Amino acid sequence: MSPGFVQNKQGTVLTGAWRKCKAILVSMTTVSTAVQLLLSARKALNDAREHAATSKDTQMRLLINTAYDQMAELKEAVARVVSENEKLTERIAELQGQREAAPEPRQVGPSVYYYVGEKGPYCQVCFDGKGKLVLLPHPHDWNGGLRRTCAVCGKHFYDKAQDNFTPGFAVVR
Repeated sequence: MSPGFVQNKQGTVLTGAWRKCKAILVSMTTVSTAVQLLLSARKALNDAREHAATSKDTQMRLLINTAYDQMAELKEAVARVVSENEKLTERIAELQGQREAAPEPRQVGPSVYYYVGEKGPYCQVCFDGKGKLVLLPHPHDWNGGLRRTCAVCGKHFYDKAQDNFTPGFAVVR
């Protein structure tokens, strides 16, 4: 497998670092195109302004000066959009990096849970069977032990085994 790619249950995917590079390249291409269009329009406007400088038509001069002012405002707006785009690209890459963290199994008492970093515990049965991360609720007391129950699959997980379990009934002969 090439560097920058990982294999998961859904197939081969880009890692976060390579995805971020790809997003930046796409963003830079878009920005580059926008800047080139702006520069071309500005050159055409400068040519028109130079041509109008020798003209006696004051209305045309006024229109060209107005267009020139609007071009400056457009340039500022593009700069703001580019800046916002860079921030959003970074945020997307950050969120994708968080999502890409692979769940790791950890044993807690007699049970094994999945954790993503410090987040968890997630149901082992749901993740192993369906690839879904289902967050388990807080444990509750159960016959002297601590138990969690998955709301999706119904599997019980024990953080602490039952102490000295005695049945709630007796058989008398």
